[in-house]
Amino acid sequence: MSGPSLFFFPKRPGRMADSARIEDLRKRYHENPRRFFAPLANEYRKSGFLDRAILLCEKHLADQAENMNGLVVYGQTLFEAGRTEEARDPFERALKVDPENLIALRQLGDIARLAGDVPTATGWYEKVLEFDRRNDDVLALLAEMGVADPHAAPAPRLSVAMSRPSIAPPLISVAPTVSVSGGSEGA
Repeated sequence: MSGPSLFFFPKRPGRMADSARIEDLRKRYHENPRRFFAPLANEYRKSGFLDRAILLCEKHLADQAENMNGLVVYGQTLFEAGRTEEARDPFERALKVDPENLIALRQLGDIARLAGDVPTATGWYEKVLEFDRRNDDVLALLAEMGVADPHAAPAPRLSVAMSRPSIAPPLISVAPTVSVSGGSEGA
């Protein structure tokens, strides 16, 4: 074997669980690459092997352009690698396959927020809340950006009463009397 393989996983102390999971996914991947590339890439991503995850996604998404899991993992990995603008495309493609994908919606909001585009970020986050009204992370991000929860009940209007009694007598309003004549001229 010449050079490091895409699937080589060096043993590291404290990473036995990661290593075992990756080894299992590598075996499954070799049996059925189309089915297991996204889970293997996701495990690489979670273990910090972002370059491996990106290469694996790029290799398989060329043939499986609408693979939802692959698109989401690819976008997440690009985002975590600091390639936020590149991450936008896989998330947008994922939403064409599944318009309710919460990860893609949330990540597009994060990309816009990091770019300082509060209105666009708000739009993406509100879309997340359409499908997951109790998403505390998104609610916290909206609050951090100074945007109220769009699904919260409006605050009740409070009337402020004066603390001292009024000295003026109450006003009595009399409505003027209007009379309408029932007759018509020359009809």
